[in-house]
Amino acid sequence: MSPSALIEPMEAEGFSWSGRQGPRVRLLTPGTPPQGGRKMARQSTIKSMKGVSAILFLAVAGLVTAGIVQIRHEYLLTGTELIGWALVPLSLLLGFTLPVRCRVIRTNRKACGNWAYGLLFGCRSGAGHWSGKFRVRLGLGHGEAKPIERRRQSSGNTAALNQPASRTKPVKVTVEENNFAKVGAWVGLISGIVSIIQAIISVLH
Repeated sequence: MSPSALIEPMEAEGFSWSGRQGPRVRLLTPGTPPQGGRKMARQSTIKSMKGVSAILFLAVAGLVTAGIVQIRHEYLLTGTELIGWALVPLSLLLGFTLPVRCRVIRTNRKACGNWAYGLLFGCRSGAGHWSGKFRVRLGLGHGEAKPIERRRQSSGNTAALNQPASRTKPVKVTVEENNFAKVGAWVGLISGIVSIIQAIISVLH
């Protein structure tokens, strides 16, 4: 076998005996999907949440309809219980599964356009959006998010060093949304509380 027969496959893989630089290879750390993979995973999650939300909506509509039918047939207690159990899927729908935009105001004074699930919490992409929006929902003033501490890495093979902790104040979290989202969030929260109380009463009886 001639030397050229060995060199040509190696050059095809990015090696060069003439000192020329071969094609660059992007290294990914374990557990870090490429940009396209993250986008596909996000779209898959949104699609799944939409499907779950549709099922929960049908469950709410079915239980309410069955309860109304029972009440019309003078089965008041049964009908009321069915309508009460409809609050369980309603709270899950409005609180945890309905795909909506985050709408938390960023530092550039623009509303966050990332996807969040439910009307109670914000997205997980922005710093402090998830919990900050919930605190705003509870009326605890404006939620506060701690600023992100950035890391500085020196040249060579030395270890990464943390910058000195800044003395900046926590960022105030505000939400830009309409009244429908606010009412929906409170309906979901109250429905969840009533559902828990009703489940406890059912177990005790």
